[in-house]
Amino acid sequence: MSRRMLLDEGVWRDPFEDKRWADIELPVRYIHSPFGPLKDCDPGILGWVNLLRFHGIETCQSCEGGPGHSYAEPTVDFLGDASEGWYAASIALRAGTLDGLRPWRLSRTWHLYSGEPDGLVWQLVFWKGPKP
Repeated sequence: MSRRMLLDEGVWRDPFEDKRWADIELPVRYIHSPFGPLKDCDPGILGWVNLLRFHGIETCQSCEGGPGHSYAEPTVDFLGDASEGWYAASIALRAGTLDGLRPWRLSRTWHLYSGEPDGLVWQLVFWKGPKP
C-alpha cells in the first residue's frame, strides 16, 4: 500500500481515522506534525503541499508553475536544516506521481531582498509530462 493514498482526489484523509492504515506503523514525526492541510494554494500543487505538510515539512511557498505564475515549473519551497531536503525528497520519491506531477529537482537557495541574501530555503520542483 502506498502512503500517497492519504490524498484521494485532492481530499485530505486522516490516516488515523482511515482503517486502511491500521496495520502501518507510522514514525513519531507523523503523529506530532504541527502543519495541517492547506486549502488556499494553487490547485495544481495542492496535493504535494499537503502530503509534505502531513509528513512534518514546513512549507512556506508553493506555485503550480506556468505563464503568469511565480515559477516556471510546479514548485514547493520549504524550510529546514541540512537534512530536511533529503527527507522531503524521500517522501516525494516514494509517492511517485501525484496529480500528474513527479519529483524532478531538489535545491537549496537564497532569496535576495533589498540587495541582501535572506533565508536559505529548500525547493522541490516537479515535472509534468514525459520524463525529462
